Amino acid sequence: MKNRLYLIAAVILLLPCSLKAQWSVGFLGGAGCNVHSQDVHYMTDYRFQGAVGLNFGISGQFDLADWLGLRADVTFTQKNYRQYRADIPEIDYHYRNDYLLVPVLASFRFGGLRLKGFANAGVYGGWWLSCKQQRRQGPHRKEG
Repeated sequence: MKNRLYLIAAVILLLPCSLKAQWSVGFLGGAGCNVHSQDVHYMTDYRFQGAVGLNFGISGQFDLADWLGLRADVTFTQKNYRQYRADIPEIDYHYRNDYLLVPVLASFRFGGLRLKGFANAGVYGGWWLSCKQQRRQGPHRKEG
């Protein structure tokens, strides 16, 4: 049992030497403002306002050649917004939508010594994790 643990530890420690920098791992993070757009037809007093949401995740890339890599990300993203009515202060809702995004990309690199570029092409899947709706109290409404 003890020899097996030493063997596993040795493989884990020597694995980066055999990969020759083929793997890249990174972290993603930031914030974004989502603006919800919806056709309200005749309801001209309905308003939508953008809201800030967080984005964070992890990214990994495996280089198959000097010019080609296979990349995958796992990202948590919030797309938030506010919906309210201009003439009725009691109707004021804030929405928080959470998503999990998983893009898989082929990363192409090209160029010479002075100028280099890259292009990514691929597909992604997205899953809507949750939606939370919070009602805000307007200035004319009193709780009794």
